[in-house]
Amino acid sequence: MTFRFKPSKDLHLDSLNAVTRRDFLKSTALAAGAAFVPLASAHADLPSANSSVSERLTKGWEYYRGSLGGVWDVWREDMAESTVWKKVDVPHCFNAYDAVDPDQPHYEGPGWYRRKLQVKNPFERGRTLLLFEGAGQKCQIFLSLERVGEHVGGYDEFVIDITDAITRVGKAGPPEEFRLAVLCDNSRDLEMIPSSLNDFHRFGGLYRNVTLFYVPLISLKQVHITATMSQSALAQVKIKAKLRTPDALQDEVQLRIRLFDPKGSLVQSTTGRFQAWDGEQQISTFKLDRPELWSPSHPSLYRCEVRLTSAHGTMILSERFGCRYFEFVEHGPFKLNGEQLFLKGTQREEDHAGFGAAMPEDLIQQEMRLIKEMGANFVGLAHHQQSRTVLDQCDELGLLVLEQIPWSRGGLGGDGYKELAREMLRAMMDQHYNHPSVILWGLGNENDWPGDFPEFDKENIRGFVEELREEAHRLDPNRPTFLRRCDF
Repeated sequence: MTFRFKPSKDLHLDSLNAVTRRDFLKSTALAAGAAFVPLASAHADLPSANSSVSERLTKGWEYYRGSLGGVWDVWREDMAESTVWKKVDVPHCFNAYDAVDPDQPHYEGPGWYRRKLQVKNPFERGRTLLLFEGAGQKCQIFLSLERVGEHVGGYDEFVIDITDAITRVGKAGPPEEFRLAVLCDNSRDLEMIPSSLNDFHRFGGLYRNVTLFYVPLISLKQVHITATMSQSALAQVKIKAKLRTPDALQDEVQLRIRLFDPKGSLVQSTTGRFQAWDGEQQISTFKLDRPELWSPSHPSLYRCEVRLTSAHGTMILSERFGCRYFEFVEHGPFKLNGEQLFLKGTQREEDHAGFGAAMPEDLIQQEMRLIKEMGANFVGLAHHQQSRTVLDQCDELGLLVLEQIPWSRGGLGGDGYKELAREMLRAMMDQHYNHPSVILWGLGNENDWPGDFPEFDKENIRGFVEELREEAHRLDPNRPTFLRRCDF
């Protein structure tokens, strides 16, 4: 998209000189964003809970840029009324202009968020959870003055259970109102990925959605769906589930599993009784005769609905999936559903002028449609796990996907660095497993680029790539792995 600006004939050079380069960039970027984004905002329902017992926390936030002595400084009286706190909406990126700001250096450091939280859990003994879809790059969460959780890594989702803290903290204001504070920090850390040597910016802030939701004491945590096919006549659908059982209960639960075809018609249904379990367990299998196949030209999506009922309450989790099979023929073409398909596409960075990493969902949707409309059938998500909105769009539009972890350039750090890379790989695959658009799990990018550490050991890098490859195939034997450009 090209923007042309025609100055008014009455505009004088003096007024042009009064506008800083930063002001010009800000005004033109926001104008571009306004032209690009429709007024209506579409929000997907939270898959992990019923929409009636969840609340997206968009409004009511305040932001403070810089370090504080601790969480007490967030709420003490002389700070509480201070004008240094700015009202913001979440998603929010606290260094959105830094990558292109000509007037000042980019900001690396802490940023605090705060808001009051109304808690009204409808389930007796139910759990109250906070879902963070992405927060850069280190994150600590506080309820009143108590730290209730933390997370390292700016691109995967994480859930913080604040139920017990609510009881311990007690009420801090009006009935059922609590004080929530979140510290985000994008400071450089040699034992963290991504490296500062990358060609993408390390953004900070609550730059993806934050959602408050309530679940029964025993609830569904995750559902994984595998549709195995070797030819188009039959799909073997295997459904596995993880439970959230904080008290390690062994109560009986009843599950109802229903499959809906791309038109919304019920095609399979079953019920069963189980004793609550730890880890992941298979809960059902189905056969689909001559299923509608997912492809770039016909992105047909099935839906699996799992309803859990126990003595503690009922919840429903709904996941979409696709039936398709593919192969990369050795020294030959790529085949999808038995037919040769020429892959053509682009890569996609998760940022935009005026927003940084905090892109509105409507803008993401339009960006993905532009990729599809230009004739692409493939997109590389560079160079880290991207938002659920991006993957949902790839499923719906028919864009095949390479998704990768942000181990990119710089070398290989110590034990903490390696464990973070492993955790990012597991999280990405766990959270995006059901998306039929994903055909490749990326293990790294340009790993032949040294600079972060005194030693650059090629054998260690080779060995760690092999370890990640084996872990990826253990978690998902149906998708190949990928490493982008490493000359050794």
